[in-house]
Amino acid sequence: ENVRPQRRHRKINSLSIHMPRKLLFVLLAVSAVSEDCQSLLSIQSASNLTNKRIVQLFRNGLCYPVSEQGSTKIQDNHLDFSGWAGATLDEVKFEPIWYSITPGQPVEERCLIEDEVDKPNRIKFLCGRHASEEVAHDFVSNFDNHNFLTSCDTAGWEPLSCTNKYNFAIEGIMTFKFRSLEDFLVRKVRMRLAQWHDDGLPWSHHNIWSVLVMDECKRKIYRSKIAELRCGGSNLSIVPSPNNVHEFGVSPWPY
Repeated sequence: ENVRPQRRHRKINSLSIHMPRKLLFVLLAVSAVSEDCQSLLSIQSASNLTNKRIVQLFRNGLCYPVSEQGSTKIQDNHLDFSGWAGATLDEVKFEPIWYSITPGQPVEERCLIEDEVDKPNRIKFLCGRHASEEVAHDFVSNFDNHNFLTSCDTAGWEPLSCTNKYNFAIEGIMTFKFRSLEDFLVRKVRMRLAQWHDDGLPWSHHNIWSVLVMDECKRKIYRSKIAELRCGGSNLSIVPSPNNVHEFGVSPWPY
């Protein structure tokens, strides 16, 4: 006698009864991404930033050279650092990791210079200055105001909203060497530097710099006038220079 096998009864979620399979899959995927969003952001690094369209890794400290074309010229883009809050800054070194520059802009192969004898506290990046939203996206990716400072930063600013276009951005390990009474104090921090321009600001005849510090920083207003980053992991304080939009002041923290 032929015996029909018993049919197994599956417990079906009520949501799937009234919903197409493709739509249900999309909802589940969105839910999973939403729940894990913070962990995904926290593990993003320079290695997967190269998947972006315009980010490139330095090769032994060198850039991929792009020649000048027409009126677009390579510019001497320099940023200075100085000691503040009683600190004496002796030397600055920058170990580059990646850079982002607007497509089509010229750039020198030896694009990064940080060993000028007469300017030991200067970082220089040799490239063109046409801004783009792509560079801005690479620069501010995964950071907020607590890690951000501009060279014209004052009390009451919302700095991340001040511009949506940057000329270029670079990231690397910054080393600050301070003089002490008998020896030197060294502070190292991973940092992004970027340059931008805004015709609507009082400094419209200058190119303005921004820094992003990859550390646990607190944003303070120093003496009700200028913004200050106090970064606990690297024991470093950073402020904009009050008279120069091409300069930041740095000091060991606590003072």
